[in-house]
Amino acid sequence: MEKLQSADSRLKDIWFWVFCAFGVVLFYAIKFVSPQWVAYLYRDENFTLLNAIVNSSVNESLDFYSGRFEEILFGPLTQLISGLLFAWICLRNFVNINSWKFASAIFIFLLFTKFEVLLFPPYGDAIGGPFAEALWLSQHGFDYVGLFHQPSYDVGGPRVYLFSIYPTFLAVFLKIIPSSAVFLILQHLLVFLMASAIVAMTRAICLKVFHPSVAILSSLVLLYLPLFQSQTEAINMEMSSALFIVWSAYALLQNKNGLAVLLAIMSALIKGTGVLTCGGAALVLCFKIFKAKAIGERVKLFVWVFTLAAFGALLVSLKFIFKDAHINEGMVRLAAGWPSMRNEFVFYLFLFCSTVFLIYYGLTKVVKKQSKDFLTPIVMVSYGAMWFLLFINFYAVSPRYRVALYPFLIFAVVYVVMIFVRIYHVRLFMLWAALALSLYSSYGIFYGSVPDNDHVMLERSLEYRNDLELNRRLVRTAEERYSDKLIVAPFTVAQAMAIPQLGYVDKKLRIMIYGFSLQYGGIANYPGLKNLSLKKTVFVGVKIAPIAPDFPFPVGPKDVILEEIAVGNKKGSFFVGGFAIEALWRVTHGLSLN
Repeated sequence: MEKLQSADSRLKDIWFWVFCAFGVVLFYAIKFVSPQWVAYLYRDENFTLLNAIVNSSVNESLDFYSGRFEEILFGPLTQLISGLLFAWICLRNFVNINSWKFASAIFIFLLFTKFEVLLFPPYGDAIGGPFAEALWLSQHGFDYVGLFHQPSYDVGGPRVYLFSIYPTFLAVFLKIIPSSAVFLILQHLLVFLMASAIVAMTRAICLKVFHPSVAILSSLVLLYLPLFQSQTEAINMEMSSALFIVWSAYALLQNKNGLAVLLAIMSALIKGTGVLTCGGAALVLCFKIFKAKAIGERVKLFVWVFTLAAFGALLVSLKFIFKDAHINEGMVRLAAGWPSMRNEFVFYLFLFCSTVFLIYYGLTKVVKKQSKDFLTPIVMVSYGAMWFLLFINFYAVSPRYRVALYPFLIFAVVYVVMIFVRIYHVRLFMLWAALALSLYSSYGIFYGSVPDNDHVMLERSLEYRNDLELNRRLVRTAEERYSDKLIVAPFTVAQAMAIPQLGYVDKKLRIMIYGFSLQYGGIANYPGLKNLSLKKTVFVGVKIAPIAPDFPFPVGPKDVILEEIAVGNKKGSFFVGGFAIEALWRVTHGLSLN
């Protein structure tokens, strides 16, 4: 009998690994062969099929179809295959492994499925944010006094995050690593490690209250969320700040209160919004004071609470004293974000989960008088509540800021579901469904397409990749065809073309910026058409949301397009004339349009 069971077990193992091998081959086949298949359909002029899949009413370019197929079909398909396969492997082999091994498994999974990301340059706000300050510091001998006297970013200066240590972190690597390729690879590997650690700690927290299978699948829901995936591929502050936020919560649950306080402060030092960690940790420590019996323990906890409160108050005060650009522009003020927050689904979802938890806690502790330990959900709900309490005062909240919320939101949702759903297999089915839904929406298929090049919104999922690729192609085209011209480009594109350390450009180009002033990177500011030689000037435009129905921009009806570049529905062009750009410049400078 034992021999039959052993043989059956071996047969199941063989079939399991055969299926895994098939999944891996299918993943890489789709990843590498799909572009050739789209090109074949295009050469064969099979526009009926092409247009049906991308939902287009007109025939488009090959680059359009390639990009849209990746967003609509091949990207979600490869995510489903790799993600569900990894989840199956985890559920079968990794349920009982320790956090270090689980983090290592996630890191290896990211390497094998996102290897192309290692050479992705910084994207979107990161270029004019932490990288702007980091480049200035690395080029000026880490002169922080000089940085303090530089203009702030809202007027085109390199002073962006005066009280953040993250730009210094980048600046050190920029200083010691001359190769942009090596720099990018190393930074992406570090972000992969951070993401792996966040997911592993989320699983460790979930293990305190959930079944091991539920805990591991819950943590993978976090890993597979479209936003978490996009930020796993980004060199920006969000993932490092989120690491210390989750680590702080985990330390509190291990009763390492001093470490939790230090980690909360570190999160705030990386990015000011990390001050929510100080609030969350202080709230939990107050709960611990109430529960503590020894006077000495209460005094020690009170000291930690006072430390967090003092640090948080100091950090916020410094931003007001030194006139932080966000605060100066009125972007941060009491309840400024409520009009937008009240329309957010995640706000009501968290509010519902928190309310259910409080009722459940009251019924269990007060009515039934059970001694059940509620510290884990108290910590997670407290940190999540502090996220909303902080950002309800922000007029605009970029999608990427939610990375710090999602570990706590996912825990709260799963916790409430576990209260109502008692059948183990139903719980697993619901988590598998959540995994599949997250993976399928990796490219934002349920969000609705963003037709313009709005990098802030595009960071919500992997749909940002097409816009990043467009920027890379614009830079390559400028190097190959327009290196003898003065190139006038918008904010992020101008910096990508002018600053080699960002990893976009190899050749020295003459770059000028329009639509915004800049005071770093050797980039000239647009001075008006009368100060340019139009024969020696070429303009770069990307598709943006219309300024006004009767105000075409950046390409106007009098401009002449030299060539257009498309990656999916993200488009850019090289053109001559610059008349629409001139019109906007004259309006913003109070000049006559004549």
